[in-house]
Parts: sequence; structure tokens; C-alpha cells
Amino acid sequence: MAAGFRTEKIVLGTVQFGLNYGISNTKGQVPLEEVCRIVDYAYNHGVTTLDTAAAYGESEIILGKALKETGLKFNIISKLPLVQSAGEVRKIVEASLYKLGVSTLQGYMLHSFSIYQQHPEVLEQLYLLEEEGLISNIGFSLYHPSEAQELLEKNINFNLTQFPYSVFDQRFDEVMPALKTKGIETHVRSVFLQGLFFMQPYSLPPYFAGVADSLRSLQNKAIKAAIPLEAVLMHFVLNQPNIDKIVIGVDSLTALQENLSINQYASQVQSLIPELKKYKVADENILLPYKWNIA
Repeated sequence: MAAGFRTEKIVLGTVQFGLNYGISNTKGQVPLEEVCRIVDYAYNHGVTTLDTAAAYGESEIILGKALKETGLKFNIISKLPLVQSAGEVRKIVEASLYKLGVSTLQGYMLHSFSIYQQHPEVLEQLYLLEEEGLISNIGFSLYHPSEAQELLEKNINFNLTQFPYSVFDQRFDEVMPALKTKGIETHVRSVFLQGLFFMQPYSLPPYFAGVADSLRSLQNKAIKAAIPLEAVLMHFVLNQPNIDKIVIGVDSLTALQENLSINQYASQVQSLIPELKKYKVADENILLPYKWNIA
């Protein structure tokens, strides 16, 4: 995407609206008034999709209030939390629709692959809800390339997926072409790795000592090139041809404004892609926040 990016490729992540989320978050949960300003700005600058989940604390409730207050309409993607049985699916989906104040979800994903492993029958329930028009697209939120590979090998019927991808985390490169061939829409998250990329290397918890030098080098490269780090991180992902959209979470209107003002740096970052590819990290204990042991 040397010419830049279309803002509809940005999906506004909303976990910060419902939880105190992110390793670099010092502000806590975003207040409703700020949420209204954020969604208004996003809508008026071409962002058409919101990403939320039943497991994101009050996110669906706050988002529903903000959309009612602003009168705005977005495509909304939500996610199914862990369930005890497939019989819970309809109730959970209907609860999400009620909290969000919408009649249809553009996308609905299993929040983790383990839900499918434990209760594969939930898919049949989702297919029924899709037939009824409550869900437009069914998908999976993944953490490991092997999960995507299994879904493809079993020829599971789905048309949307989301997984982590960043300068450090390039694990899904191996499976993305197959997803593209199948016509599956690909969204990626953790582009900023919960804000880890913006932390000062000298202030990192000891747990991240193994990537401190890489982080320092990456930050210095951005400074030397006179490119904001968020522009480097976002355009690295936007340059990947098999990625359809990227999910960006923000904790303030200012952060969103900064993230949507990166267009001018597209060609500069593109020239850095070969160097940025070398920053990939293999250790999933670093790449996957749910594995972080920093308490």
C-alpha cells in the first residue's frame, strides 16, 4: 500500500472502553464522554467497523450507550466467550445485540479456538443465527497459525478471522495466503502489542529483557527516519497484501487522531519493510500477552 491507506481498513478496537487494558495504559477505562468523541471522530474519518466482545467488561454496554447518544451506525464485530454448552450461544448473542442496541452483528467470532475444540457444536448454533439474520459473518479469533491450519484442513465453514500480527509477531505469514485463497477476510490485532512498542526499553519489566535491544533499535530506527513509531508499526502491517483490516485500540481521542494521521509516511515505511521484517520474534511468551508473567 505504497500510496497510503484507506481508513475503512482500520477497525476501532473497544476493549479499553470496558476494561483497564494494556501494559502501557496509565489512564484506565475510557469514560463514556470520551468514547462518544472517539466514535464520532472515527465515523467522520471513514472508520466503518467496531470490534468488541462479551468478555471485554462493560465494552458492549458503553458502546451501545455511545452509539445511542451519537446516533451513529457502524458495522460491529463481537465475540462468543467460553461457554459450558452450545445451548448458551443464542442467549449470549441476543444479550450482545441488546447491549449494543443493534439487530444484526456484521461479524461474530469464537473468542478463542478452545471454544471450538471443547464445543464444536456451537458452530451449528451460529449457522442458525446467521440464517436468521442476527449474524452476517462467522469467524474465529486465533492465537496460533496451527489453529488456522486446522480449520482450513477440516474445511470448516467460516469467512472471518482475527489474529495477532506486528513487527515482532510475523508467525501467521505462513498461513495467510491460504486464508486469502479461501476468501476469508483477515483482521489483525496487537499491532502495538498492547503498547509494549511504546515503552522505554530501560523501564521494561525484567520479563521482556530478551527484546529490550530489539525494541530500542526499532524505536531508534523510527527516530532516525523521522517517522512516528505508530506509523512504522501500522504501515508495516498495512503493507502486507493478505491482511484486509487492522484492529487499533485507543484510550483517547488524541490517540485515535494520531493513528489516523499516518498516511503521509506510507512510502517511507514501505522502503523500510525489508529491515523491519528482520525484527520478528519467535518466542510466544513475548508475543502473546496472555502468557506474560509480569505481576
